[in-house]
Amino acid sequence: IQFNLQRTSASCRYLVGFHHHRRKIATSSYVQRQFESRSLSSAPVTSPDTSVGSRSNKDITTDNKYSTPLITDEGIKIFQADPNTASSGLGLTWGSVLWPSGSCLAKYLYWKQQQQRQRANDDDDVGIIDNSTRILELGCGTGVVGLTCAKLGARHVTLSDSASELWPILRKSIEANDIDTTSINIYNLDWRDPSTFLNPSITNSHHQSNRYDLVVAADVLYAGMDGLFARTLASHLPSSDEIDGQKPPVAIIACPFRTDSPLFNFFGIVKRLGLELDRLEDGNGSAAGAAPGTNLCEAFYESSFVPLCGGGEGEEKIRWRHVATDPTFSSLNHDRVQIFRVRRISGRSADARAIRRVGRI
Repeated sequence: IQFNLQRTSASCRYLVGFHHHRRKIATSSYVQRQFESRSLSSAPVTSPDTSVGSRSNKDITTDNKYSTPLITDEGIKIFQADPNTASSGLGLTWGSVLWPSGSCLAKYLYWKQQQQRQRANDDDDVGIIDNSTRILELGCGTGVVGLTCAKLGARHVTLSDSASELWPILRKSIEANDIDTTSINIYNLDWRDPSTFLNPSITNSHHQSNRYDLVVAADVLYAGMDGLFARTLASHLPSSDEIDGQKPPVAIIACPFRTDSPLFNFFGIVKRLGLELDRLEDGNGSAAGAAPGTNLCEAFYESSFVPLCGGGEGEEKIRWRHVATDPTFSSLNHDRVQIFRVRRISGRSADARAIRRVGRI
């Protein structure tokens, strides 16, 4: 009887996870349609010899359908892989596929830089990338956001993900985009293991600073992962005091709308960790975003970050719930993606050093 109960419990966990991934595919079916219909470039790019991690990692880009890169509207070549070939968990690695949130965030950063070139007096420099900008991408997956930042001229980009199955396709994409390997690296950052977090007050093994100007992440918030991501994010947003009075980094994250959205709980955790959130909105108060093929000037016209925190506690939570469960989207935000800016509030909570020591949120 005990054996049957254990087997039934395991089967239930499998089915719950399976149906969760089916819902995720359904909400992003345009990715598969776009991938299958797009004319891709011809020859695959081989992995460089200087790989990250174990050389025994299996290169999962073996299917012909995934052997050539998808090219984004911004001209970034992205290699993908069949998620069904991974060996861990349910045999699925969903980070190996390009999802709408990553594409949307990459478009926003691309548009932001183009706008800055035209409007040199723009006071809002959040998301502006130049040759002094150091960037960390959390849960990078295919690396579309970080790779876009690298092509925009960032000084250095760290693509972090604990799924080693993704590293071969990341290396392929780095080489395909002719990115100088001294200006980009792949790092095994495990949200469950604070010892892998990048402490900005020290240098790494390559004698490079772990300080970042911008932290980016796309489509990394799932039910049950909100606390882990919040701790990881807060740990990489140090206070000014922790980095010798320098300007503290800012994070920009992109999240697709989900019926089981963990955003409401995430907002509360982030506030307790001393961070403040703003949402990118158009002039009508709807979430601004851009899908592939849309005009970026129209998609982000008059968009700005609007605070989610502030006011009375009751009013604040009403707004959180609306954004988490019933948001409105701009007319060109076809994939229903929300973009958030996250910053540390000075003196409001323990700094990132203390958060790194927290075992659980």
